[in-house]
Amino acid sequence: MGRLVKLELENFKSYKGHQVIGPFYNFSCIIGPNGAGKSNLMDAISFVLGVKSSQLRSSHLKDLIYRGGAINNSIDGLGGNDTENDASGPKKAWVMAEYHTSEGQVLKFMRVITINGASEYRFNGKVTTYEKYNKELEKQNILVKAKNFLVFQGDVEAIASQSPRDLTRLIEQVSGSIELKEEYERLKEEQEKATEDSTYNFNKKRGINAEMKQFKKQKEEAENYKQLTKQLENIKIKYILDETEQKLKETNKIFEISRQKAKTAKERFNQIKEKRYNLFYSAFKHMESKIQSIYEELTRTRTSANGPVLHGTAYLSLEDSEEPYLDGVKYHAMPPAKTFRDMDHLSGGEKTVAALALLFAIHSYQPSPFFVLDEVDAALDNANVMRVASYVKRHASDNFQFVVISLKNTFYERAQALVGIYRDREVNSSKVLTLKLDGEYEN
Repeated sequence: MGRLVKLELENFKSYKGHQVIGPFYNFSCIIGPNGAGKSNLMDAISFVLGVKSSQLRSSHLKDLIYRGGAINNSIDGLGGNDTENDASGPKKAWVMAEYHTSEGQVLKFMRVITINGASEYRFNGKVTTYEKYNKELEKQNILVKAKNFLVFQGDVEAIASQSPRDLTRLIEQVSGSIELKEEYERLKEEQEKATEDSTYNFNKKRGINAEMKQFKKQKEEAENYKQLTKQLENIKIKYILDETEQKLKETNKIFEISRQKAKTAKERFNQIKEKRYNLFYSAFKHMESKIQSIYEELTRTRTSANGPVLHGTAYLSLEDSEEPYLDGVKYHAMPPAKTFRDMDHLSGGEKTVAALALLFAIHSYQPSPFFVLDEVDAALDNANVMRVASYVKRHASDNFQFVVISLKNTFYERAQALVGIYRDREVNSSKVLTLKLDGEYEN
């Protein structure tokens, strides 16, 4: 897999002018005091990947453009209502992500936003559509729709506490089965309509058959009489019988056509149903097989120095085993040495660990080349911070890159490199300094 090497920004949120951030290593931590602009780097990564403004802590895209003065009174460099500088301030902002593939190819993804809110996408310097831009990201296994590699500040507990239906949707996005939802619904409707038509025509055919039997009986009775009136009645019945036989032939044809349509519609629906099921269930089984080992690794502990090793238990369960994508997927997590409790009754730290286990399990099915975490350690005590940091350090590699925003030294001291964010009040901007933990300053 490839890797995110660096970001270039110009007038993005609290970053004034042109700035280069990076290089990023297998395990890089972004550190700095509150209000410096750390989470704005998370927004910059999300922005360049095409994430909507509503998920970037901004009402409108134009609010992402740097406005001088706002940084002084804002939290973490968020923009404010600095209308004084709107007229004379920058008219656009952009973020460029430099990505290196495992074959050594350099890819440059760039997104530009103007003061009127228009977005422009560029791939390797050329303007392109969002659809083509997103396709290039998907080629690198960066699945922006799933967002299984972007964990925003404060979102981690919500991930563990999400409803079974929400978890189903997340698995659908990662597995790709959600792409078949529209076709599934259409073919299901066609099948139901065709079956309804076939049933209607079958009942119509059965009704005409009943009429035929009745008229044949009347004809037989009429033939037993020699009276003229009865002969005339016999002629009338014969005429009706012939007419009914013709109607039956026509109805038989219509029924056969509708029956064949119903059969074809059912076959087509079953094909898409099976395809959707296989995609979803393959992802579910993979995650189910991974989540226990990941949660075990994240929760492994001892009650005493010489005591036994304890670990938690986690698993997934389907509410509908036949068509799992139509119902919920439940996530169960039980911390070490504790009896089973519903997710809502876990502490903030326990929810965070459970959420990370779930995210890592989901990510392992369709692994993106990098994973970005924004202060996921906020609710963790030191012991859990060390476990999570150790997990990240063990798994960080050329195929799995971590970029973590953290305020806790027990986390970031295990990183390969630190990206320090600080506020330069003289120029009214967030500034960056990268340090490899062998003591070498990058910029």
